[in-house]
Amino acid sequence: MGMSFKTPAVLTAFLAVYVFCSGMLVALVGQMIRPWEVAATFSTLFTALFAVVGYFAALEIAGGAHGGME
Repeated sequence: MGMSFKTPAVLTAFLAVYVFCSGMLVALVGQMIRPWEVAATFSTLFTALFAVVGYFAALEIAGGAHGGME
């Protein structure tokens, strides 16, 4: 029972934190890098990297079934 509740709860909490942090990241990169095309490229790259690493970290915290981070 704990497993079926804990994984979605942790992933939902991660999603809320991720949306806030990715918005702040995009705003920060947009202010630091002036040509918006270059800023959009860097923001996309950082946001995707942040999502992948954060998703596996959230699964690790929740104890969900996933491949080992070895």
